Amino acid sequence: MRELTVMLIYLSRFSQGEKFDEATDFYAWKGYNFDILNELSDADYIRQGSHPAVHFLYKSAMTARVGTETVINSIS
Repeated sequence: MRELTVMLIYLSRFSQGEKFDEATDFYAWKGYNFDILNELSDADYIRQGSHPAVHFLYKSAMTARVGTETVINSIS
């Protein structure tokens, strides 16, 4: 579930105040299981705050991108 959540966060990420293709900071809404979000936060994949979005960190983006490409390639 943790890997799937990272992939879903990656696919639904957004940036604030900058063009998406030029953005370096990404965010995602906290519409996921809070236990898994807490695990991802403890593992330093995301940063949580009091707002309804999480800060999606670079290392989680790379992990999710590889995982997503693997899933897509296995379906194709």
